[in-house]
Amino acid sequence: MKYIQAEYSGPLNGTVHIPGAKNSSLALLAVACLADDIVTLEGIPRIDDIRVIAGIGRDIGMELKQEGGQVVIDPRWIHSAVIDPGKASSYRASYYFAGAPLSKFGRVTIGFPGGDDFVSRPIDQHIKMFQALGAQVHIHKDYYVVEAGELKGADIFFDTITSGATINAMLAAVRAKGRTQLHNAAVDPEVVDTATFLNRLGARIYGAGTERIRIEGVPYLNGERTR
Repeated sequence: MKYIQAEYSGPLNGTVHIPGAKNSSLALLAVACLADDIVTLEGIPRIDDIRVIAGIGRDIGMELKQEGGQVVIDPRWIHSAVIDPGKASSYRASYYFAGAPLSKFGRVTIGFPGGDDFVSRPIDQHIKMFQALGAQVHIHKDYYVVEAGELKGADIFFDTITSGATINAMLAAVRAKGRTQLHNAAVDPEVVDTATFLNRLGARIYGAGTERIRIEGVPYLNGERTR
C-alpha cells in the first residue's frame, strides 16, 4: 500500500483516549532503576513490553505495579543487575537496563535487545559510550556484560544519530563522576522526556533536544510522581 485516501463521510462524534508515548514510557521505566525512592508514572500505555519489564523487575528486586495507565515502581530493594537474556531479547529497548543499573552495581549482565544478531552491531554506539565512560564490555554468545569500578564523565561523539544510545548515555552518565558531554546527540521527543524526568529526580542534564547534551553527575536521585 503506497498511500491512504480519506473521504468526507459526515460529522464525527465520540471520545478517543490517547495513551502516553511508548518510546518515552520504556525509557522512563528504566529510569526508575536509578531512583532511590518510589516512582509513580501516569499515562503509561498497556503494551506487552510492560509485562516483560515487570518480569525483569521481579528478577532483580524491583517491584512494578500497573493499574490502568498508572505504574508504581519501587526500586529500593533492587539486589541484582543480572537481567535474564531471554527477557531482554524479547524487546528492543532492553538496553536501557544496561545503562541504568550500571552506576549503582558496577556490573550488569544482560541479553541482546530484540533478539538481534550482534554481527549486525545494533548496539555498537552503546558499547562505544560505555567504554568512553570507563566501562569494559564483554561480548558472549547470548548476552553481554558491562562493568566499571567507577564511571567517569567524558566527551562522547556518536558516529550516527541514535535515540537509544543517547538515552542510555544519559542513564549511565547521570550518576557518573564529573561532566559528560554528548555530541551528535539525538533530538527526539523521548530524549527530552527522559532528560526532563531525570532532572525532576535531581539529575543535572542540560541541552536535551539539541545536538549537544551536558550531564553533570550527581550522587543521589529522588523518587517522583509524574504524568
